[in-house]
Amino acid sequence: MPLALALVSCELTGERAAAQSADETITLSRLPIRKFTRDDIIIEKQLLYDQYTLEDKYPYRDTFRYIQYDKIRDRLYLLDSIQRKRSRWAVLQNRSNNNGEADLVKEWVRNSYNRVSDRYDVEKHQSVPLFGPGEEIPERYGRDGSLVKILGMSADSSRYRVESYNAPGEWEVPSKYVALIEEGSSFGKAIMIDRHNQNISTFEKSGDKWLTRSINPATTGFTTRLMPMKHR
Repeated sequence: MPLALALVSCELTGERAAAQSADETITLSRLPIRKFTRDDIIIEKQLLYDQYTLEDKYPYRDTFRYIQYDKIRDRLYLLDSIQRKRSRWAVLQNRSNNNGEADLVKEWVRNSYNRVSDRYDVEKHQSVPLFGPGEEIPERYGRDGSLVKILGMSADSSRYRVESYNAPGEWEVPSKYVALIEEGSSFGKAIMIDRHNQNISTFEKSGDKWLTRSINPATTGFTTRLMPMKHR
């Protein structure tokens, strides 16, 4: 039922007032609703840790490296967007293959380090198998630490049905690889790790802004990523 705002003059009564009211009624459901966009993400620098702070562009050997604010804004927009609708969240976990080595995917290769990977260059080691609905062989790997939205359970209740933002689409994941986040949790802090430029930045939500709390160099090594960043 549409919500309406009626503007009625207190000096009018009876039929005349009703007519004026009808003329001045604004049906809010017909008004355009402004869509939440990437441009709504406001980033403001308010450092809490200011040692070893990097400039937005900084020299490295014979070239320059960058703080990729365009990519950071995309990730923060994603983080804000997924929280605008109440959902149940979880994290994929298989650090050091503690929950069992993932099965081979349908199409696998050996990468430049001679390690088994899927066709998206996600290595089998420390990863989580992502199955298509009802499939017995995984389609691809999900990275340890990846955030997923819980959609439900598989028909036999052995797998969670999830939506992943690092591997777009709907997948089934064996329950042992899924760590549920407490219901009602929200995400007000974010860590962005840029493996290409080797830097790490942290952010905290305050009102309608994301505050930059630190920007520092990093040596990632075997780092897992919640929200991976593509290089420039």
